[in-house]
Amino acid sequence: MIPKAALEYIKNKKLKVGFSYKDVWQEEHAAAFTVAKAMQLDVLADLHTAVTEAMAKGQSFESFKKNLKPLLQQKGR
Repeated sequence: MIPKAALEYIKNKKLKVGFSYKDVWQEEHAAAFTVAKAMQLDVLADLHTAVTEAMAKGQSFESFKKNLKPLLQQKGR
């Protein structure tokens, strides 16, 4: 089970688009949720929701990846 503080930490991160991990780095990572090449805010928001929901449910990484694929396909990714 994921610690409640860790889940709240991820939930409270602000969204920050970036093409490369270098676009958001150093201290910014402490306050920003980013995914490389996720350049649209709606896609990044969906990814953030998927991560926080998976963490809250204690979902395995394999299950997370499997569930994420249809979401990204809906977005045309």
